[in-house]
Amino acid sequence: MRVLVLGVAAAACLLSAQANAQAPAAPVTPVTGRTPLRGPPTIPYGMPITLEQAMKAAGVINGEIAKRNLKTVTFAIVEPSGELVYYQKATDANYAAYDMSIKKARSAARLTRSTSFDRDRMLNGEDFIMAFADVFPTGGGVPIVLNGRVIGAIGVTGGGDEVLAKLAADAVK
Repeated sequence: MRVLVLGVAAAACLLSAQANAQAPAAPVTPVTGRTPLRGPPTIPYGMPITLEQAMKAAGVINGEIAKRNLKTVTFAIVEPSGELVYYQKATDANYAAYDMSIKKARSAARLTRSTSFDRDRMLNGEDFIMAFADVFPTGGGVPIVLNGRVIGAIGVTGGGDEVLAKLAADAVK
């Protein structure tokens, strides 16, 4: 019996080594024929963003808004759960900006990745991601990471979305 177990274990090791020696070709999605993007990043959650940290990020955005003379920028800052910590709507922004900024921020916080990551996946034909409730596949939602942990996220809409969101997220560090 012992010889049989050792023989089976040895065969499994050989098959495993042979499988690892041959790198498979990159899979191709059947719908588009494109190579799928990498899997989503995994970043652990940290303590929720404080109001003071959110206001620091808001100050950076407001400085850029003034410098670039943007009139419709609206943004939301949320904690990791997606609950609102700070919100600002431009006077000239449309009423849909509220929902858009919060959805971008909530998506980035809960999924711990930028909304542009999922936008790129959609553009690649990976539309299955739309089955997930928190996915909002457009640019402008960026997680706020402090000490390697997601403490919140920011969602910007109305102009320079991705750039402003990244600047604000980096200001919290």
